[in-house]
Amino acid sequence: MPIRDQAAQERSLANDYGPTRAAAAPAEFDVCLFDGDPMLGGLEIADTTEVDDGEGGTEVVANGYAPGVLDNDDWNAPDGGVMTTTAPVQFPTVLAEWPDTVTHWALRDPVTGFWWDCAPLVEPLDVTAAGPGPTVTLSLFYDNNLD
Repeated sequence: MPIRDQAAQERSLANDYGPTRAAAAPAEFDVCLFDGDPMLGGLEIADTTEVDDGEGGTEVVANGYAPGVLDNDDWNAPDGGVMTTTAPVQFPTVLAEWPDTVTHWALRDPVTGFWWDCAPLVEPLDVTAAGPGPTVTLSLFYDNNLD
């Protein structure tokens, strides 16, 4: 049995994201990309030595990677328990192929450095050549699991 019904889940999402968010929510986020689930084994920051414990994801450390920027107003209203960005997030120019497949994203407050949320990408992302950075549409849902 869910701990919150869908309407409560949507109110909770809207409290943190989008134009109706509470005052404590950041005005923008860094959108960081990972090669696995960052929640398994803890989030690792890109500017530290890469550690692969085989358990979780590591933020991309590759050829021109830098986080994308998302204005917190750029979310659609929750629908069916899910929020999506109003447009894809654009990442900076890529200098060369990225060695790992990107599978997850996470939101970081650029002012405090605190992590807010993460989720898998709808489709894994392979960057195979230099050129314009990838674009990613984010989907966020309320995790109703108790474990």
